[in-house]
Amino acid sequence: MNDLGINFELNFELESLDEDSPTPSPSNRFKELSSQEIDKIAEGKNEKATLYNTTWGVKLFKEWCTAKGKDSNFEALPHEELNCLLRVFYAEINVMSDREFQCANNVFRGVLKQMKKAGLDRSQHKSPIAAADLKKMITALDVETPHGLLRLTWFYLEYYFCRRGREGLRLLKKDSFKFCKDDGDRNFVP
Repeated sequence: MNDLGINFELNFELESLDEDSPTPSPSNRFKELSSQEIDKIAEGKNEKATLYNTTWGVKLFKEWCTAKGKDSNFEALPHEELNCLLRVFYAEINVMSDREFQCANNVFRGVLKQMKKAGLDRSQHKSPIAAADLKKMITALDVETPHGLLRLTWFYLEYYFCRRGREGLRLLKKDSFKFCKDDGDRNFVP
């Protein structure tokens, strides 16, 4: 019995495997295929769109190699040299926002989505700060002092505007925020 409650039984008699019993003739069991038929089967493993995009990508890489004065016969290059070329190629083209790469990016996003659905996403998200803990943190800051007010303001900046950690914090400037006034003539950041 398996997890689905289905019982599979394999019923056969061992005597049927005796060497004396007739075996199917090789002509019925094994097909004769031409090399063209085998090539056609091998080509069928990829979708036409994948083949088209791969051909286009190789053509683009060859054009880039030629424009940079590099050897466009990259298939014959040693792996280390090809790795260095690809490294520069990837850095010099804008793959994620270039319209020419939209199809490839859609496939990439689709693969990421499938991995998440399959449970293969290993990203670890921090649990949100509990409301009670947030209240404790804010009340622990003495906002009546300049130092306490600075700490609270800094906390709010990080909490509301730096959601991916501190990676963009150093880039914030006064003009990074748009200040508006509400009906009560109080400033706010939309």
